[in-house]
Amino acid sequence: MGTRVTIHYPWHPLKGETVEIRARIRAWDTVELDVCADTGQRFRLPEWMTQSSVCEGMVLSAKPVCDVPALLALRAQLEAWSAGRDQTGARTDADAGGCQ
Repeated sequence: MGTRVTIHYPWHPLKGETVEIRARIRAWDTVELDVCADTGQRFRLPEWMTQSSVCEGMVLSAKPVCDVPALLALRAQLEAWSAGRDQTGARTDADAGGCQ
């Protein structure tokens, strides 16, 4: 059995669930985890979503703020995703499928 982590991101559908790490993938300037839930569902999520120190202060705001550089980074990520590749040029669909 591999290492298990808990999802702490408050808006993730599996918040509070513990998942098994199948692989760590360096993506841009962060680390993504390829994980397997107890249901057999396999997916990726940013490693920071498993860090309680990062997620514990997250709350909904009546007046949200997002700066322009963050929006531009999001645009670049969405364009890369829609092309089927991450920003490094690696295929993003190579390991699609469930847990085995």
